[in-house]
Amino acid sequence: MPHPLSNSVLSFAALAVIALVALTALTTPLWATQPRQAREVLEAMGFTEVATHGYGFFACGKDDLWATKFTAYNRQSQRYVRGVVCAGLFKGQTVRVTGVGL
Repeated sequence: MPHPLSNSVLSFAALAVIALVALTALTTPLWATQPRQAREVLEAMGFTEVATHGYGFFACGKDDLWATKFTAYNRQSQRYVRGVVCAGLFKGQTVRVTGVGL
């Protein structure tokens, strides 16, 4: 017969795992964006009116740690664009334009 405490321990372990997953999901947008660096890269590429909008969930590759959503004005095409700036350790930043217009 199983020890009565074993169910309690399993329940506590499951609750701890759920809490850890929830905490990670809630705090990821806080540490996984680089708004200043994203702005610098976009302005260096000629974009103006740059605004960042937090973390871009599922917007970058598997090697990217940071994903910063943005909207900006592209002077070359004379249109507003939206997208994400992706970055990882030991690599540069990648700008992905995901749409035209605001």
